[in-house]
Amino acid sequence: MENKVAIIIVNWNAWQDTIECIEACGQLAELSAAMIVVDNGSTDGSMKRMLEWAEGRGAMSSTSAQNHSLIDFPKNVLRFVTKGSQQELNDLIQEQGLQEKGLYLVAGSSNRGFAGGVNVGLSLALSDPKVEFCWLLNNDTKVDPQALKSLVSHMHKHPNVGICGSTLLYMDKPQLIQAVGGEFNPWLATSQHCLWNQTYSPELCATFDTSVIDYVVGASMFIRRTVLDKIGFFNEEYFLYCEEIDFATRMKLQMPEMALGYEPASLVYHKEGASTGANNHQKRAYRYSSDFFFITSRLKFIHRFYPTKYWVVRASMLLVAFNRLRRKQWRSMILALCVFLGWVPDVLNPHRQKVLAK
Repeated sequence: MENKVAIIIVNWNAWQDTIECIEACGQLAELSAAMIVVDNGSTDGSMKRMLEWAEGRGAMSSTSAQNHSLIDFPKNVLRFVTKGSQQELNDLIQEQGLQEKGLYLVAGSSNRGFAGGVNVGLSLALSDPKVEFCWLLNNDTKVDPQALKSLVSHMHKHPNVGICGSTLLYMDKPQLIQAVGGEFNPWLATSQHCLWNQTYSPELCATFDTSVIDYVVGASMFIRRTVLDKIGFFNEEYFLYCEEIDFATRMKLQMPEMALGYEPASLVYHKEGASTGANNHQKRAYRYSSDFFFITSRLKFIHRFYPTKYWVVRASMLLVAFNRLRRKQWRSMILALCVFLGWVPDVLNPHRQKVLAK
């Protein structure tokens, strides 16, 4: 593989999933990518567990016994970054470059959300001028051995593709498709996964019309460096949700010559909602903190990119409030009403950050 790739994974209180994700990446065909794992201020001892696993002396996942030997990290490549020393690693990478098959563990001091964690990884990856692609993976995914090779091949064949997605399949039901991209309705600020819950077949995915895709689902985003250099990193105003559609929309606006892509042969298995406690394909598991950002991030995105539709979306919060009332999700019902009225008090914010509906 002639192009240098950096795989970026964000962990938050889910070291078991993250280790399994790293192990799966270790089986990628023609693996030459470096892996950057950013811990978002976990409180479950994730950094200690991951470091022990990487050094081969402690907590390892259930599949480690058979898979760990496939990821032979040279001792001089394993980098453990403690709080406050990320700049040191950044300088080191700029000087020496990311090492092939290198594992870089970065400890964040706080939970900066998905966008914030990703941006730490992107900053480190692009410190190496030879990195041409960054592959963002959710930590609750497992990749097919051909997934990376297929993505790089797609980018070679389609130089106008700036962001490429994979075929996302459910981890527990791999015969079902989670998404091959996403469509967005700006009138209601709602999104829909393309081919959601359809039975997977290579023929179905190969004939999918990619022109309908509005964004690449964040569980697997393969990004060309030139896009990052032009439009910047992810918008940290979104603590959770809407980061990927914001990023895709910025690319389309600032780089109209670039397109969104989809590679059917890149298979990624995803535990949907595992990192947020949100929903899966069988039922909707409720967690207020996830619902808070699901509701407020939509308003932020619409206000920024579709201002003429903002008041329509804000009015739709009355329907959201009714829906939460029907589910007896009282706090979310109050939140939706407050968003409709244009003011969300700090007490409703799970992170105690002031959020105002503009």
